[in-house]
Amino acid sequence: MQLKAETAVGLFVLAALAVLVYMSFQIGSLRFATHNYTQYCLYSHDISGLNKKADVRIAGVKVGWIEQVTFEEEQQRVKMCVMILKQYHLYEDAYGAIRQNGILGGKYLEIVPGDAHLEKLPANGTLNQPAEDSISIDILMKKINDIAGNVEDITESFKQSLGGPDGAQTIKQLLDGCVQMTERVASCAESIDRLVVSNEENIQETITDFKAVAQEIKNGIPELQQKIGQISNAIDRDFNRVASQIEELAPSLSKVLDSYVKHNGFVIKHKFRIF
Repeated sequence: MQLKAETAVGLFVLAALAVLVYMSFQIGSLRFATHNYTQYCLYSHDISGLNKKADVRIAGVKVGWIEQVTFEEEQQRVKMCVMILKQYHLYEDAYGAIRQNGILGGKYLEIVPGDAHLEKLPANGTLNQPAEDSISIDILMKKINDIAGNVEDITESFKQSLGGPDGAQTIKQLLDGCVQMTERVASCAESIDRLVVSNEENIQETITDFKAVAQEIKNGIPELQQKIGQISNAIDRDFNRVASQIEELAPSLSKVLDSYVKHNGFVIKHKFRIF
């Protein structure tokens, strides 16, 4: 059974309409299930490249779209009304930021829901914090041009300061000096290496002698301590003996002194004690 030309054309038109309706829902030009969404409002000073019906995302996940964009002339700001699925809640410190899909992709509005411990924003509520402005490509290119101009100026200044025959000669002298210094350091290192190698045996013997002397000192310390103790005991013993003899002579000396004083007619008022 063959279809007539009119029937084929009609089927093609219906298929095209079906694709058009499907794409309209996918792109967002038609929105019928708005009862599943909650509206919020936020403000920004610049939304360059962000249009109505643009995606609204949370952590990169599409959760709604921009329903309305209005410029408020008195406040010099842009008011955006967005539709977000009811299952996603925003809080008092929520804010928006304008982002871009890669370098050539379209822009969208990224929503940061905020701290879940704070109060929830009611339907039709306004985000307290303004949205972060988008980065304009024109401003970015202008800054890049300024940076390139600064780099060019620095390069030109460096070229003028070191350019010409005098500058080349100066650079050559600096490089020659660095090479000579490197050669001297290498020669000094080689001399030190040869000195260490040639005296390695003597150094090893000296270290061995030091170890032997240290060991002898360590072994002789107990004997030295013992001799010091003996000398200390002998001094204490002799000192005690001398002190005892002096104490025994003290009465005799006192008697002699008293006898001398009486025979010579002196009167002693003070008593002396001999220790």
